[in-house]
Amino acid sequence: MIFSAAEFTKHQRAIQSQRIISVRGGRVKRTPNGQILDGDDHAGAYRHPWQCSLAYGADGMFHCSVQPGMVNGCEVLAGGKPITQGGTLAITHWGGNAGLAAGIPSAYKERDIKSVQIMLITPRITASQSVSVTDTVDMQVTFNAAAFYSQPRYQLVTSAQFAALAEPTEEDWLNGTAVEPIYDQFHIASAFAVATEGVEGTPDQAWSVYVKHYVFWNLCHASQQDVGKSTEPLRVSFNTALAGGIGNQPLQELMSQDVIMAEKIRAWLGRTSSKGHFWTV
Repeated sequence: MIFSAAEFTKHQRAIQSQRIISVRGGRVKRTPNGQILDGDDHAGAYRHPWQCSLAYGADGMFHCSVQPGMVNGCEVLAGGKPITQGGTLAITHWGGNAGLAAGIPSAYKERDIKSVQIMLITPRITASQSVSVTDTVDMQVTFNAAAFYSQPRYQLVTSAQFAALAEPTEEDWLNGTAVEPIYDQFHIASAFAVATEGVEGTPDQAWSVYVKHYVFWNLCHASQQDVGKSTEPLRVSFNTALAGGIGNQPLQELMSQDVIMAEKIRAWLGRTSSKGHFWTV
């Protein structure tokens, strides 16, 4: 039988229109002889970077395994091992009753619910200021790289409670009392364990586990005080344009009167801070 080009194209499109594109809870395998439907319930499920799974171990603790994610293209550690090589987190401490979170059935609202936070941390070079106000405003910043060079970068840890890092305020810097955290951190996920009815205490294999994720992509991280940055002390002096000079005025009061000097000081403080940032694109 001979077909014209138009008839062949029409026949081909009719066949293609009958093809199965996808199957819920399964997959479609195409072969030269037709299509095979696979009923694997987990087939096609998207496992995103940082996806956490908790399982109860023979040691009497839950362990969290994490789908590999990267920071700046670098491996991330969990329990001292790269997560691509089986690194996991042992959940040694749970937070108190966490209440209902997204994804937990409302029927469990009267049950005991514990929580644990999965955090990504990396050490940083910390900075501290000394301030002297005489005829000029003299500042010196000193860097401490002890944690930065002794601790592994980009590691996952657990915490019973989430607490944002307490960064120094401008007043702390101006008073010379600033103390920077030794880590940058990023909140990866919260895991919740729900007790069986009438049970309280430490979560075990009878408890149900739910995870709430806060990030789904690989991450970037950067800090002004990163590898290769000098950690030698830095010094600077500022003069005021005030007609009466500096005198014995407090620095904050001087800055409120001399806008130009205030902006220079704030720019200096911004350059010397070691705070890093995580982001995703």
